[in-house]
Amino acid sequence: MVSTWMQKCLEADHVIWPKIVIHWLITETTSLSVKDNGGSTQRGVTMNIITRLITQSDNASLREEMSRLLTGLFKGEIDPKDVFSPAYQQITDGHSLDYSGFIQHLEHVRSQIRDIAFRVEQIGCHDTLLADRHIVTVTYPEGHQAEIEVYMFATLCAGKICRIHEVTRVANGEASARALAHATR
Repeated sequence: MVSTWMQKCLEADHVIWPKIVIHWLITETTSLSVKDNGGSTQRGVTMNIITRLITQSDNASLREEMSRLLTGLFKGEIDPKDVFSPAYQQITDGHSLDYSGFIQHLEHVRSQIRDIAFRVEQIGCHDTLLADRHIVTVTYPEGHQAEIEVYMFATLCAGKICRIHEVTRVANGEASARALAHATR
């Protein structure tokens, strides 16, 4: 039986690949740490990340919410431990990272750029499955930019992301920008 929400996702005209699988298990609520503009941490924003994503009334809202989540993670506005399992594994373009390696990756990206923004172009979902294609716009300290297209597939365990598989390509900018997608130093 197909849920109403799932049916909306499957019928969305801009979702071209609804069977791409990122397996999210919705099992518990997480408490996010969010940093305000002054850098102060505010605890207690209690929510289930997936529930927040999938309760969006339309696909545009779903894309916007996912864009905010990804941008917040890479800008340091969302604490990774509130989103990622300690057993987290990531494979990006054949390069593997565990949770510790992913934290190093976040820190490295932040040290190499002036700004970062994620724009989710497509998102396909039903029940516990979700996939996205997003564009990452990176602004380097010197002012030049690169756009990296990412196909992201993830698994959520106990309300947190425990695995991500990604494939990337540089859509605009120097080809070397692709290495930023998995670099840790």
